[in-house]
Amino acid sequence: MLTSLADEVVVPEAVAHEVLQVADEAAHAFSGSSIRRVTVKIDDLVRNWGLGPGETAVLSFANQTSGFVAILDDLAARRCAHALGIHVRGTLGITLLAKARGKLASVGRVLDELRDAGFHLSPELVAAALSSAGERD
Repeated sequence: MLTSLADEVVVPEAVAHEVLQVADEAAHAFSGSSIRRVTVKIDDLVRNWGLGPGETAVLSFANQTSGFVAILDDLAARRCAHALGIHVRGTLGITLLAKARGKLASVGRVLDELRDAGFHLSPELVAAALSSAGERD
């Protein structure tokens, strides 16, 4: 979905490593030309937040490189981004943006798939997302 919404998707090696450990099918996506894997020099300002390696790499890259939006769902990482003035969008925001741009037929279906995969979404958040997308729960 990300590659249909952006000219370039940059994935820090730490994130690629995390994703590839849990999702074999991601290997194909990472081999695509529209996804660029990068090694990131970890920013001391970000390191001090004590986040996971993936979040730390994403925030370090975004803090060092203008024009990129950090894709994060972790609350502590989002707080760090806010403190550093880094623009963030989460999985739900990406899903809603894809629907708004006509790249996705159903937000509800994606939310169901996310929940089935173990992604925690409160009933209130699901209802708000479906309402925002013009869909009913």
